[in-house]
Amino acid sequence: SFLFTYFVLFFLLIFFFFSIFFGRSEKKSTIIVMIKMKTQKYAFVQKNFRRLNFESRVLFFAHALTLVFCFFPWIGVEPLYGDPYYRSAFVGHIWLMGAFIFLISLAGVGVFLDELLEKSWFRWRVSKNKLFFVAGIQQLILIVSAWSVLQAESRGFENSQIRFGFWLCAALQLMGIVAVCLRSQQAKKESVTNFFQLPTQTKPTAKKTRLPLTMPEKNFKNPSTSEKRK
Repeated sequence: SFLFTYFVLFFLLIFFFFSIFFGRSEKKSTIIVMIKMKTQKYAFVQKNFRRLNFESRVLFFAHALTLVFCFFPWIGVEPLYGDPYYRSAFVGHIWLMGAFIFLISLAGVGVFLDELLEKSWFRWRVSKNKLFFVAGIQQLILIVSAWSVLQAESRGFENSQIRFGFWLCAALQLMGIVAVCLRSQQAKKESVTNFFQLPTQTKPTAKKTRLPLTMPEKNFKNPSTSEKRK
């Protein structure tokens, strides 16, 4: 079933690119114009992402990749009589832990999307760094407990091994916690420097008055003509 879905998606992608590059010129132009309009519409998202510092990007990718690797194999089992099979984070006795890990990472990605899309869906009374730190610690506790459950399950089989999906999720959460700690330290440094920084005073600019180039003719009197009249 998985191979069938992968093949269907692969052929759909091939058909899409084939229609773009080898289709009619009118269809090409309309598709390219639509793509450009969509990219211009969400160009501010790319600008907001560039404004994020390195630690924030690492934290975002840690939660986003955790969502992906929850669907990858976490344990591989080879029974004595039967075909080998794999289990993800949502199968077996660890399904509840895997679901909580997935939901916490989904909430973290949602926080970053709120910031990137400028939607202001959430109102925070606590700093985001504290929330991310507590979420990362909670995910590590869930991953360690899932590891203990997987170790207990593997004893009932002759050959079993914890797969790369589990280890990648654990490594990503460790990276996320380190990124949160560095991010909070940087925020403290910025707050201290902003507190002790003197406000910049702008000097008032004097307005320049321009003198007229020619004297007015009505108020101007020639002294020689006035003496002659007298």
